Amino acid sequence: QTTSSYNTENFRILTSLRPSILLRFLRAGYSPFYNDVDMVWKANLFATLMEIHHSNKAFLVRGKGGAYGDGANTSTIFMRPTKENLRFVQAWKEEMELMDMNGAKMKHANDQFGFNAVLNGREAGRDLPRIF
Repeated sequence: QTTSSYNTENFRILTSLRPSILLRFLRAGYSPFYNDVDMVWKANLFATLMEIHHSNKAFLVRGKGGAYGDGANTSTIFMRPTKENLRFVQAWKEEMELMDMNGAKMKHANDQFGFNAVLNGREAGRDLPRIF
């Protein structure tokens, strides 16, 4: 079993680190850009990212159906170090920690489940506003 094998325990461990890594960059005042290595862009993404860089928004890839419903896909993320984004990524990190505590129930859950729970304001029994 390799780290790159999709939906394995190693894959879940690796992807569960994503919110912690993004949070470190945001807290340091950087605007992190995360893109999975298996993503291919057919058009120049940098013009869109520059528009977002001069705003308080974040860039996410929205899903259409599938395992994650109509939520966001965590394959590509660009965030500015705003209070809202810091709060969101902190809640995402906490959601991943809760999922780890419920290990048996969430054995094959990866970070996208936690991400979309927070994105839709459902994490940890709290009612967060949707920020994207």
